[in-house]
Amino acid sequence: MHILHPRFISQGRFGVVFEATARTIGITPILGAEPPFDARRRAHEFPVIVKVFLNPRDAGAAHSLYDVCREAALRTLPTYRIDEKRGVALMTGLNDDITVALSSNNWNLRSDAVHISEIPNWPTMLDDFFQEAAKATEYQIELQSDVYFFKIPINTNTPILEFYAADFDTIIHPSAERNDKLLQLNVTRLNDTADGFVRKYVDAKAQRTHLKELMAARARFVSSRASET
Repeated sequence: MHILHPRFISQGRFGVVFEATARTIGITPILGAEPPFDARRRAHEFPVIVKVFLNPRDAGAAHSLYDVCREAALRTLPTYRIDEKRGVALMTGLNDDITVALSSNNWNLRSDAVHISEIPNWPTMLDDFFQEAAKATEYQIELQSDVYFFKIPINTNTPILEFYAADFDTIIHPSAERNDKLLQLNVTRLNDTADGFVRKYVDAKAQRTHLKELMAARARFVSSRASET
């Protein structure tokens, strides 16, 4: 695999993040050929995220936390590979020419291109988003407000949002908090993530409506959990 055209997009407390293109080259048999198959090399390219850790030892810890999130069935990246010696992580890319993944906490080079007037799937997405708090709590995962990113198209001001757990450095596992307290913490952290996203990327005139819907989604989640006990 070759990493092509790395482009700086952000820097956080644990490392520097680039978006890039990965190229793999494989041997593909030509249809109709007789053994030994006539074959040709075909290149396949796809977007990736490359994170260079400031402390190489943090790469292994982040990968372990990614594995825990996968086990808990959190909505996360399909691929997260590391080179522990170099302190580099290679992840499934969420950015391309028409989409970008944004966090409410981390600065991103492409943030200025985003201007949102309405998020059509905001209420239903939030219902799914708060369910992540319940899944995490079951596995004693303590989330932080910088774990999740929102993937959005940048060619519209009324985007449909998707969310992904994509930054694992600050996750605490196993948490020292008991389940009830841990669930409250996780709900609060996810609420802070969504709140920060609205205040950062949604137009001022539409922020109030989206923040009210956030409060309502949190209340629905809390009520549903109370009815289960």
